[in-house]
Amino acid sequence: MALEWSILSEPLGKKNYMKSFILKSLSIATLSISAVAVFAQGDWSGCIDPMNKNPFSNPFLYDEHGDNLFVASVGAVGTVTYGGSDATARCFVPTAVTAKVVGRVGFSMGSDGSVQSTVDDGMPLTFGFPYPGADWSYANVVEDKTKTVFGANALNLFFVGASDRYIYAETTNNKIDVVLRVDILADAARLQWTLTNNDTASHNLGLWFGQWVAMIDGTGLEVGGPLPIPYTANADKPLEYIITPGQKPIITEQRYRRDTDSTNFPSYVNFELGQTNAYGLQVINGPTPATEDSQGLNSDATPVDEMAIGSDFFLIGNPLTGGDTTFPDFEFGPVNAFGERSPGDVRIDDSPAYIQKYFDNVSVPASTSRVIVSYYRDTTGVSNYYRPYSVLVDGPQLMPTDSSNPTGLQQPPGGYDVRVWIDNTRGFSTIDQSIELDDVKVTLTLPPGINLTAGDTSTKIIAKILPGSPNISFVDFHVQPDGVNFGQLPYSVTVEPNPGPTKTVSAVFNVPTTPKLALHQGANLVSTPFIFADSSWESVLGLSTPTDFQAFNYDPTQNGYVPALSVARGKASWIVSNTELGVRTLQGDPKEPTDLVSNSDNSGGAPSINIQPGWNLIADPYDYAFPLGQIIGVSNASPNTSYTFQQLVNLGYVNPALALYSTQTSSYTYVQNLSDLIQPDQGYWIFNATNDVITLKYPPIFQEFLPNSSRATAAVWPQTDSQWRLQLAARTNSSVDSNNYIGFVQSPALEKTLVSMKPPMSPSKDAVQLSVEGTFAGKPTRMATALSTSATSTQYIVDVYSKNSGPVTLTWPNLNTLPKDVQARLVDTATGITRSINQSSGYTFNANGGTTRQFKVQLQSGTQSTATIGNVVVSRPTRSPNSPFAITYTLSGSATTSIRILSASGNEVATITSGRADQAGQNIVSWNLRDNANRSVAPGVYRVEIVAETANGDRVRKIVSLNVTR
Repeated sequence: MALEWSILSEPLGKKNYMKSFILKSLSIATLSISAVAVFAQGDWSGCIDPMNKNPFSNPFLYDEHGDNLFVASVGAVGTVTYGGSDATARCFVPTAVTAKVVGRVGFSMGSDGSVQSTVDDGMPLTFGFPYPGADWSYANVVEDKTKTVFGANALNLFFVGASDRYIYAETTNNKIDVVLRVDILADAARLQWTLTNNDTASHNLGLWFGQWVAMIDGTGLEVGGPLPIPYTANADKPLEYIITPGQKPIITEQRYRRDTDSTNFPSYVNFELGQTNAYGLQVINGPTPATEDSQGLNSDATPVDEMAIGSDFFLIGNPLTGGDTTFPDFEFGPVNAFGERSPGDVRIDDSPAYIQKYFDNVSVPASTSRVIVSYYRDTTGVSNYYRPYSVLVDGPQLMPTDSSNPTGLQQPPGGYDVRVWIDNTRGFSTIDQSIELDDVKVTLTLPPGINLTAGDTSTKIIAKILPGSPNISFVDFHVQPDGVNFGQLPYSVTVEPNPGPTKTVSAVFNVPTTPKLALHQGANLVSTPFIFADSSWESVLGLSTPTDFQAFNYDPTQNGYVPALSVARGKASWIVSNTELGVRTLQGDPKEPTDLVSNSDNSGGAPSINIQPGWNLIADPYDYAFPLGQIIGVSNASPNTSYTFQQLVNLGYVNPALALYSTQTSSYTYVQNLSDLIQPDQGYWIFNATNDVITLKYPPIFQEFLPNSSRATAAVWPQTDSQWRLQLAARTNSSVDSNNYIGFVQSPALEKTLVSMKPPMSPSKDAVQLSVEGTFAGKPTRMATALSTSATSTQYIVDVYSKNSGPVTLTWPNLNTLPKDVQARLVDTATGITRSINQSSGYTFNANGGTTRQFKVQLQSGTQSTATIGNVVVSRPTRSPNSPFAITYTLSGSATTSIRILSASGNEVATITSGRADQAGQNIVSWNLRDNANRSVAPGVYRVEIVAETANGDRVRKIVSLNVTR
């Protein structure tokens, strides 16, 4: 038997809704009673009591709209009843819920899902899909602190657009018109809220949007939704994996505010089935590369002001309440300074929910609008949605280990799939002016260590992509790892359509290390996470010492290197190789660690290690990388308290930057953002600034898609006019030290977290080191990054040490990124030579081996004035005919000067200075009455030429006469 549900058949309110609604897919025409009794993937209709013959109101209207990757549904009119007294109903037994659907929004994966698995094919992402209702997934419009549910006042308009791929819904709250447009772009939903003030007075307008995240995977497993009735052990389970960048998985309530902690505000939050099957919903909190143009600009995404994560009942509302309630926004901590309850120590065990808040701190004048745009997508791919077309790259998130394979990694038959989807919508899909994309060229660029399978090609052509098609076009590539290169291996896909702009989408292959080590001639700072039957370095490398290599550990108590006899997991050693060894396969029966995965409370993982006061060498104890911010520490000074890595930094216990060494460049690089990854096979210097031992606890591996996990991703320095740094590098013929910085930040708090200390030199015999004199934890030390909060004038002392004699060149590679009003000046304290850094590419001096040469680098910022040479005075201190002339001159601002002596006819006689960096004010040089050939000049009239040039290109010249008498 089938039931028929009538469409809306009479006008409601003041408008005839028959004229306002496009009714395609808006009514349930034939819904089988037997169908609603099946808890099918892609549908929460299994929550409808199979004995309820009238679960939908009459009228009942909604639309489910999307493509084969992502689907959104929006309710228009009516109610749906979930649950009931029948014991076979899956949800809300014995109390049924009759839920209003007006204005509610739900999300689901499309029929295809990720090419990596069938688990997410057609998987609903939010509870109630495709009939979102009640307080399960809804918005509040905030007007002058007063919240009103979107849809509480019924809809004025509701239709599916003929252009693009979108749903349109409109209502009025008081005198505020609210329009929601939901576009589906490849694997994402773009929600645009337009709040128009039709009042005569200004109003502060904002928006809250929240959802109950609940899924049904390809096996029928319910995750995050109501517990099944009757409950069957292990049949269904809570949503177990909630991920933010660089942090441990979220298991308790959280609240993030951008205005109080912009550094840790998550750019997105992933709600996932579990760690192994990390499929689910990604909630994006503002502009990201996915919404930006090719220049990283012009994103239309509105930054979220606050993100709250908690349990659906307390955060977004009682699921048994079917009407128009507003967000309770309740968490279990104390009331904070903003009048909200802060997060409590309460687990999010089963029904996770979130609220995104766009604060009502924007005043909207009469007859104007505030527009808020947000994006929601799947968790697996890397996309770009910037108009006029969208690109999704669906590649493998992880290439796991397999000790039975010669490469040490899994090698799927036919290779791993990299599928590239291209969606021609929201640009060329406007009705009556649509354009197809022809001969679309798709090129895959792979990193070293990842290869195409035999017979595959790196460039493919899609002949035609129709505008707005619900079946998106794609091409597939097939790749395999080589088992040598590992880590976050970057790759890119470039799409060149006709017509339309070229897009390049960048992603990474996450490849764990295998029992191999790359060893180059010279010093290598290395580690290995594997467990060996014989852990001596000679046995592990299959080499002899000292014939082939020498191994050193660093002893913090002796402040120096000592011989390293064996591999120590979680610690690093220097291997100084006498030859280029290349990639060595490790001996000694290496075994993968067995303590990678975590317990349900995020505990577990590798054994702790102790770091002594001063410098220590540590390493990743796993074959997978993990974020720096996940390290936990306990100081012997306060053994009753554990601290996050950020707290250790804030307390001044450790330096925020860890240093790693590149043998190829003979130079250190640094990681210090909480999301920076600690990679296997490498060693890291960490500085303990206290006088006490600190115990470090390595986290278990929370990497998404980690196989067999027990539980169901480098920020770039933002160089701006208000925060900048100058890079300093020292280079010899055989070594370089390039990652050193001086500059400006606006606050002492930023200075504390962004500085980095200089670790000890490598054991290499030809090393060179540049360091900046500074302080850390109140003690003088050498710095790799030294920053000042003074925006006007700062001087740094820079030391350059070379183990060998010979030429050393100082350079400043990022000079062109400094604000234009910043002037930099180098002073060689040994010779007195000065150079304008702004107007020179480098400075070379001859070093004495084993000694330090000291320099001053002076930074000054402010308005750059036009070059002006003031009063010039030529004098002789004595009457002796051989006494030199003193030439004194004033400059209006910093400039590079060149001073020559010319004959009366204008020919050059002597060059006194060339390219000298002078500062504003009085400057002085002397002339010894000799020409460029060091010959005494004849008596007569000569001229002094002074040329001054500023960094912005202003150039001025001044000439005065002088008389030489004998």
